[in-house]
Amino acid sequence: VFPNPSNGISTFSIRNPKAGKVEIELLDVLGRKISEKGLMDAQSEFSIQSNEVFGSVEKGIYFIKLRTSTEEKIARWVVK
Repeated sequence: VFPNPSNGISTFSIRNPKAGKVEIELLDVLGRKISEKGLMDAQSEFSIQSNEVFGSVEKGIYFIKLRTSTEEKIARWVVK
């Protein structure tokens, strides 16, 4: 996630060991799901802008959950 903190627009760089389905979730600081997007047929490495995935978001602390067929990762994202 870059930049972090951001003004609401960040780039998510993703490495997917196997090209295929990638799911991205936006969670609030309490772990509640705010938004979700499934990216089908994702390349093994790609970048996407946060506004393309989630639209505009309010100021706050969020968690980005990334799930592929082989792993799941969570990153902290601060919007100021």
